[in-house]
Amino acid sequence: MQDDTKENITNRTTWLRLFFMFIFGLLLTIALYVAVAVAFIQFGFVLFTSERGQRLSEFASQLSQYINQCVRFILFDSEVQPFPFDDWPKMQTSIEDQRPDNGSDII
Repeated sequence: MQDDTKENITNRTTWLRLFFMFIFGLLLTIALYVAVAVAFIQFGFVLFTSERGQRLSEFASQLSQYINQCVRFILFDSEVQPFPFDDWPKMQTSIEDQRPDNGSDII
């Protein structure tokens, strides 16, 4: 057991992972601030036009996927390093967009 512990502590890959976890933690913090700003801008769109900004919604979807990727990497749930080491997330259809429109207002 001592040999395994010593090997784990001296493993360069483990320490490199810690470095990338720190980097993605910083990027995650920035992304969360951007997400809050996007939420307020989107609220302004809804307030003044009664509709969501389409391009802003697409960016928000991509940003939420990026945040998810960062969290998964930091928590060892994924070995794939998010952007800028991988492609920026593509637009995905959200669950809300898949629901049938019942004519209700945005809440």
